[in-house]
Amino acid sequence: MGQDSVKADFITGPYSCTGIPIQFTDRSYSQQNSITNWLWKVNGERESLEQNPTITLLGTTDYHVQLIAFNSLGCYDVAETFVQLTEPDVRAYQDTIVAPNAVVQLYAIGANQYAWETVSGPNTMNGTGAQIQAPTTYFGETYYKVIGTRLDGCKGQDSVRILVTKSGYFIVPNAFSPNGDGLNDVLRILSSGYTLRQFKIYNRRGQEVFSSRDIRLEWDGRFKGSPLGMDTYFWYAEIGLPEGIAEIRKGDILLLR
Repeated sequence: MGQDSVKADFITGPYSCTGIPIQFTDRSYSQQNSITNWLWKVNGERESLEQNPTITLLGTTDYHVQLIAFNSLGCYDVAETFVQLTEPDVRAYQDTIVAPNAVVQLYAIGANQYAWETVSGPNTMNGTGAQIQAPTTYFGETYYKVIGTRLDGCKGQDSVRILVTKSGYFIVPNAFSPNGDGLNDVLRILSSGYTLRQFKIYNRRGQEVFSSRDIRLEWDGRFKGSPLGMDTYFWYAEIGLPEGIAEIRKGDILLLR
């Protein structure tokens, strides 16, 4: 602080998620002279020279917000705070392969309201709700996107893949829930016309927690007999294609409890 006569201070308006404007209100004062200039910084970069700016922060991270307040003599003080933004962890379920005109029910979790739309592919759809039926009229691969909105207005999104086919396929579901309720308790590969040469699952630290060479494999979410925690795990597969050539595929799996 240049002199004790200046005290920088501000208040932060309501905030919760990325992309929504945040109102910052100056509360600085000077005992002897008026506050005449304001410099707002976010993570060390100049953001505004207004007294009471509205700032939109993008990205789910911690932001270091500073106000440097100057009086008419050039004396100054610095006030600061940290703003942490989040967004809903929206999850869409689940990737699958089906025959034409099959009934496919998509569902999403992680928010309060949901809007679905086709991202790419031959089967188009738009709708709302936590659950929705996907069209499967035409052959091909279709990706659907869901945007979930929380009660505070924060948004998150995810996508799901539906393959309508008569020929060979190889797909690893992107989630399962080994909680003993009889629904999706084990992870299974959905495949036709492919052979499995190697399949491995790793945790975030790169530790192998499951492996198999049997395409009829079933993983119950355990490692050395103990249940693993809810988290994202990563799979690696070496498969034999119907044409007789080998291919490497990778992806992730959400283990839910």
